Amino acid sequence: MILMIITAIISVFAIILIPKRLTWLEMYTTSLFACLFATMVDVYLDVKLNLYGFFQPGTDWAYIPILLIIYPAFNIIFLNFFPYEKPRKHKIAYIFGFSVACGTFEYIATFTGTFYHNDWKLWHSLLIYPVIFLILVLHLYFYRWLKNRNK
Repeated sequence: MILMIITAIISVFAIILIPKRLTWLEMYTTSLFACLFATMVDVYLDVKLNLYGFFQPGTDWAYIPILLIIYPAFNIIFLNFFPYEKPRKHKIAYIFGFSVACGTFEYIATFTGTFYHNDWKLWHSLLIYPVIFLILVLHLYFYRWLKNRNK
């Protein structure tokens, strides 16, 4: 629980202090999407299949701050610093670096009792994180396309 509290506090301060490259509406819509996406994935992989989970098996009230603070904060930080105008190799390196950082965070979270693995392994996460981050970027592109289309 301490890891979650510290992470939430640092995340909130990071969101407040970082220079914003995203609009408030982009931060809001992409964070809502990230929360919805995380909830859908966690319902099936955690609750239904019991591959991994937060704190203890089943639904847990302690998951709510992770869902409403940490996921949106990581989403905003990731998308805010994404190298949109750089070559593809920079984008791939950025996604890879963020995936390794999240894998490291997950590894630490398993030792603090914040997160546990059953049949899920850390390497599964390391394979999935790049896909998740790519989906977040594609969602932002889609949002911007919709916004420009309606002008």
